[in-house]
Amino acid sequence: MVVGIVAAKENSNRFPGKNNYIVDGKPMFWHSVKPLLDSSLVDDVFVVTDSIKIKDYCDEREGVNVIWRPKNACRDEDKLISILRFAYYSLDKEYDQMVSIMANCPGHNAVDVNKAVRLIKEKNLREVRSFNSDGEEC
Repeated sequence: MVVGIVAAKENSNRFPGKNNYIVDGKPMFWHSVKPLLDSSLVDDVFVVTDSIKIKDYCDEREGVNVIWRPKNACRDEDKLISILRFAYYSLDKEYDQMVSIMANCPGHNAVDVNKAVRLIKEKNLREVRSFNSDGEEC
């Protein structure tokens, strides 16, 4: 079983409202959720958030579950791995793999997700990361 998780916080210090910024008619974070939903290899999709706006947007869509991240568990210095760990341990069942796309990284698709999941399984990897053509992690 494979779980997809997108961490989408309410505020950004450098770009307030970044995850809700509209890109091609949808909030930016949604461009990270959609490939997980469209993947044939991801069984369940969750968004972990502290934003009512993001929660409400997800609640209106089928197949997207929300893990609420309370304000006392949200600090700017929290590392993504801590947030993903919080999300995973909030789930009611166990998964073999976790796929996460950063909420501010539009441009992935279900083909990318499926390649990553297959690569993890075939090569018995602990982690796969994506980079753009400039060598920047995305």
